[in-house]
Amino acid sequence: MLKQLLFALLIGVLAVGCTTKRLAPIEFVKFTESPTNGLRVEGQTDNLTYTLQYRPLPYVAVMEHKQPQIPETLVDKRVKELTGMHYFLLRMQSNTNNADVLNFQSASLEDYQNRVSYFSFDFLPVLQLVDGQDTLSCKLYHFERRYGVTPYVEFMLGFPAADSAITAHQDKTLLIKNRVFGHRPLPITIQKDAINRVPQLLTQPRA
Repeated sequence: MLKQLLFALLIGVLAVGCTTKRLAPIEFVKFTESPTNGLRVEGQTDNLTYTLQYRPLPYVAVMEHKQPQIPETLVDKRVKELTGMHYFLLRMQSNTNNADVLNFQSASLEDYQNRVSYFSFDFLPVLQLVDGQDTLSCKLYHFERRYGVTPYVEFMLGFPAADSAITAHQDKTLLIKNRVFGHRPLPITIQKDAINRVPQLLTQPRA
């Protein structure tokens, strides 16, 4: 009986330790961006690779300030401003070469310009997030054109968060439909377990 009690106590201590893990900003970013932690997931079609990065609210605050130490008051303020949305970074790249993905199988300059226009304005309405039982439209959207400096382009995305805390950390599946490259809808899922494992951010304490 005593052994069972001690074992249960040990499990409880370990569980508390896991849930209170705190990482400094640099380590927090590394954790969030590491594919092994499930917050950065790839999906592929015949011609394209999409990389979906889930962006926890403290991660957004860290990436905006990019300092090795960030005051707790600043993080709390920014997280409060960001609350109510789920944020993602979507990267799109060609599978076949390291050239600008917008030039992939492009027949002319006009074709290229049409693609720039499509991803600037018309890609937004077809992006959807399946969050638990809800299918949500994208509410925040920014297309980051790279002008050929990198072989990929990126999209900053924001979707409304569920009202209930119970559904806030369900699996989140981004459905990608791409008229320019004509592939079938591609689902990329961030698992709820990965979201629930996000550690706490170590900040500078209040004065």
